[in-house]
Amino acid sequence: DSILVSPDSGGLSRIIEVSKLLDNAPYVSLEKKRDHKTGDIISSILEQDIKSRCFLIDDMITSGGTVIKAVEQLKKKGAKKIYVFAIHGIFSGNASQLLQDAEIKNVYITNSVPIDREKEFPKLEVLALDAIFGKVI
Repeated sequence: DSILVSPDSGGLSRIIEVSKLLDNAPYVSLEKKRDHKTGDIISSILEQDIKSRCFLIDDMITSGGTVIKAVEQLKKKGAKKIYVFAIHGIFSGNASQLLQDAEIKNVYITNSVPIDREKEFPKLEVLALDAIFGKVI
C-alpha cells in the first residue's frame, strides 16, 4: 500500500531508479508548472491510484513550495501518510515552518548541506552521509 512520488517530471528518472532498487515499487510523477509572473507553483497529479502511504522523493528542498503543492495533491487523492525525502535541505524563508505545518509525517534529508539550528523542526530527520561514504571508500 505504498507508492513512490516525484513532485515533478524532472525527477521521474530518479523515481524510476529508486523503484528498481525496491523491486519495481509503484511510482507516480506529478506535473508541476510555475507561473513566471507570480512565481506560484501549480501542481497536478496524473490520473493514477494513490496508495495510502506515499514517499515523496526530490533532490532538494529550498522554499518548500513544490513539496507543499505535491502534498496537497496527494491528500486530495487519498494519501494517508506522506514521507518526504531529499538529498539537500536548504530551507529558505519560512520553509521549515511550512513543512512542519504540512500534513507530512516526516522529512528526511542528508547532511550534505549544513543546517542552521533555527531551520530545524520536529518532523525533520537529518541522515549522515559519512557512513555511506565510508562503505563506498
